[in-house]
Amino acid sequence: MQGQADTQMIKEKVVQMQAVLQRLAPFQHVIPRQYEELASHMDCIGKDVQAAMVQGRKLRIAVVGQVKAGKSSFLNAVLFGGNGVLPKAATPMTAALTMIRYAPETKAEVEFYDAADWEKIVHADEKYQEFCETVKERLLAERAAVKKGAGLFAQRASAELRQEDILAVVNSEAPHDQKAAHELVVMAQKNGLDVERFLGSRQVIEGVSSPMDLMDKLQNFVGAEGKFTPIVRNSIIYYDDPALAEVEIIDTPGINDPVISRGRRTKEMLGQCDVVFVLSQCSQFLDAVDMELLVQNLPAKGIKNIVLVASQLDAVLPGESNKYANIQQLLQGVVHKIGKRAASTVEDLLKQSSNETERDILQQLKSALPPIFISSMAFNMAQHFDHMDKEERHFYGLYNSMYSGLVFDKNLLLELSCLPRITGVLEAQKQKKEEILSGRLQELIKGAETGFSLQMEELRKTIGSQIARLQNEDVESLQEKEKQIVGRINKGRGSVDGAFENAIIKMQRDFELLKTEIKGVSSDFSSVREQTETYTKTYSVSTSKWYKPWTWGSSETRTRTITSRYANVHESIDQVEQFVYETERRLKQAIISIVDLPRLKTQMREGAMNLFDLGDSSFDADDILRPIERAVNRITVPSVEFGDRDYSSLITKNFSSGRVEESQISSLREAQRAALKAVIADMEKVVRGKTDEMVHSLERSQKEFVDSLLKDIQDDLAQLREQLKNKEAALQLYKEMLGIIEVVK
Repeated sequence: MQGQADTQMIKEKVVQMQAVLQRLAPFQHVIPRQYEELASHMDCIGKDVQAAMVQGRKLRIAVVGQVKAGKSSFLNAVLFGGNGVLPKAATPMTAALTMIRYAPETKAEVEFYDAADWEKIVHADEKYQEFCETVKERLLAERAAVKKGAGLFAQRASAELRQEDILAVVNSEAPHDQKAAHELVVMAQKNGLDVERFLGSRQVIEGVSSPMDLMDKLQNFVGAEGKFTPIVRNSIIYYDDPALAEVEIIDTPGINDPVISRGRRTKEMLGQCDVVFVLSQCSQFLDAVDMELLVQNLPAKGIKNIVLVASQLDAVLPGESNKYANIQQLLQGVVHKIGKRAASTVEDLLKQSSNETERDILQQLKSALPPIFISSMAFNMAQHFDHMDKEERHFYGLYNSMYSGLVFDKNLLLELSCLPRITGVLEAQKQKKEEILSGRLQELIKGAETGFSLQMEELRKTIGSQIARLQNEDVESLQEKEKQIVGRINKGRGSVDGAFENAIIKMQRDFELLKTEIKGVSSDFSSVREQTETYTKTYSVSTSKWYKPWTWGSSETRTRTITSRYANVHESIDQVEQFVYETERRLKQAIISIVDLPRLKTQMREGAMNLFDLGDSSFDADDILRPIERAVNRITVPSVEFGDRDYSSLITKNFSSGRVEESQISSLREAQRAALKAVIADMEKVVRGKTDEMVHSLERSQKEFVDSLLKDIQDDLAQLREQLKNKEAALQLYKEMLGIIEVVK
């Protein structure tokens, strides 16, 4: 552990950073955003250092990743034998951070939001409702304007305004924290909660007989339909498992959690952890959001021990199986492709980065590759092989349908899951506990100093830029510059609009092709396999003759072979469920590929930059770059959900048993076709709604992009004009701040 001299030195470094923050406090009205970030950073450093200095503490292991990366399923498999002790959230908004600790008696504690947290949530909900009204008024004004002239999508815009039209725009444009807050408030109201009564309190769940019993009791607090779910901030599960004796595991709700306070809590917890398991879906392994999580958060927290896990392998195998001859080639091909793509991403970022801290974490990621590929679903199927639930049976059917003659048994499922390897890695981290903890405080303070220095450097650049602008600008030249900027932006509207319009038209075309593609795939799930059954029937035949009285009443036994046809109702249900899964998979992939948001943002960024000659000495890049980045970051697209309806009921309602005889086979075939048609009809409805929703979103971004860019630039220039009115005072203020931060090396 840390020596006393080192500990004292670290305390002094923390005090020095806090002193800089205190000296900047009188200037926070000038740099409100930067000061808030610095204050938050220092608050985290204090908590992190305090946690790291605890003698004899346990090794803290965090499981992090994006929302829907499968973190809870992963931990349920690793720690609880595949049992759903950690419930899946109804939505990202209802997820909560969970800490898992050892105790001789299994129990749980639930911590509710405090009054300050809930006040912020209520305030964000009010903002959401105000935004809804604003959107409604705006859409009504647009439809009124359409009557006077036609636009690109005039027919749609002139249609009657529906509530779903308003919600489509709101859901695509409203800030995530406002949408999340609205969902939590509505859920609390629906559940009839007296919220004030519980704020700031804890609930202890005791008297638990098993993990499954704990799961049942937790449902009311963290389950999808739980009465208290909307007001729960985090929970602690105490579990009687010797494997947890030396560790504490944190299951995070998602680094991109839409509830701001929970997302911040996740980031704060990282600084108090020693090892991080990073989960990323195989279908989009180490995408832009993952890389942002790793590069922007881990270095400042001094995290050195990283384990990369490619989750949900089961989601990509069925869609790739037609490209490979057998299961061995399939696994090798998928693993190689994903690993190669991830290595290329990290290598490209290394080449582009000039920041030493970023390069350090990227080198660690490079060393952590290739990831461990896992399937928690395969593990669950192996554990529950003789009593799979509906979802597990569905995936088991998908696995077995990939290759003719391939049938997965328990051992093959366990091998595919790769969970035993994860257990080995976890044990290896526990064996290195003392080594990890001994260097943790040094790494933590090194990361904290680096993060603080980067913030100071960014602030130094901002202040230096403001000083240069104040010294070199005057009100008249500023007005001329604003006029030129406005002229250039308005002149270039057409090229920016064209990029949006091309994206909209391409998206509509691709979604139409998707509908046709899914319809075609339905034929692969429409067959009803007829089976034959042969059996021998025994019967008696009279052999008496009327003219031979002694034969009267005699008979002989004969046999005949009967062949009948039948079909299995469960096979039809499985096919329908597999088609539902395939439809949902293709829809979700389409959202990622058809609307390529990173590419669109890049195009918008480049298009906006091309409006200006940044080499022109009369233009300050800071006048343009920051507003462009803010405008680009406002562009959003919605996600998609599908498959909640029970389509199998369209079959089961007509057949009471799992088998139909020859006379009913045609009826079963018709029922299966009807179920597939229902899936297609719902899919088309979802695609239509999603297309409209995305068109609304992109049209709104199209209309607002240039205007918001202009407004941001004009607001920045207006602030500068105001400061020029009292130039010497403003310069003195900035120079005083510069003097404070110059001491930070």
